[in-house]
Amino acid sequence: MINFLTAEFSKLLKRKNFYISLAFIVLASLANISVLLIADTDYSSLTSMDIQEVMLRLITNKFVAIIFVFIVTVFITGTTGNTSKNAIAMGYTRLEIYFSKLIVGTIVITTLLFSSMISTLGFCGIWLYENFTVQVLWESIIRFTLLYLVYISLFTISLTLCYIINYNMLFAITYFVLFLVFTEIIETASSFSDTMNIFSNLTLTRQLQVILHSPSNFPSWPYIISTTIPYGIISVAIGAIIINKKDIK
Repeated sequence: MINFLTAEFSKLLKRKNFYISLAFIVLASLANISVLLIADTDYSSLTSMDIQEVMLRLITNKFVAIIFVFIVTVFITGTTGNTSKNAIAMGYTRLEIYFSKLIVGTIVITTLLFSSMISTLGFCGIWLYENFTVQVLWESIIRFTLLYLVYISLFTISLTLCYIINYNMLFAITYFVLFLVFTEIIETASSFSDTMNIFSNLTLTRQLQVILHSPSNFPSWPYIISTTIPYGIISVAIGAIIINKKDIK
């Protein structure tokens, strides 16, 4: 597995798409902040919560998060099954492939989100230096960390679906139906049913908004952690069990 993992990292660092994605997420984050700050010229009225919302608005958007994770999944697994089939032919097991892709994908998401966080914190620190206190910095880092957990949970589910379904078009349809259509139905139904409201609160897309709008004392962080970590563990366990028994065609 170490050899395969090393090879995957080597390929990642040689791919231009990785650096293009890195530059894009940084520029998109800065452009998002610029638009929001230019629209509000009365910076003296900005609160700690306002500044954090400005920095997080882009990557807490559920459409951005879902598309972001989908692109990373496709980028890591490849557009065809040839990569996995060649790896199996070279003597690597399905589990070695799965966990190597999981580790590499996690590092890609970590790098992209970390770059977004650093650029937004730095930009707001320079632009809003009078309002940007140590408290704002600390609270922002906590929110980014919680957001990171949601993204990793989304990715573990996405990668597992990708290898279980193992057909690109069907995977894409299932992925977007699950995270856009299905969650939207639950969200709508939650207005009419307390039971559906409970299910809605457990969706990862709802947690993105909770992170963005939760009060500064972060009463929601135990809820975010207790939901996202089980998502990740369960999806990885299911993926490992099924993929170990399933042929990669």
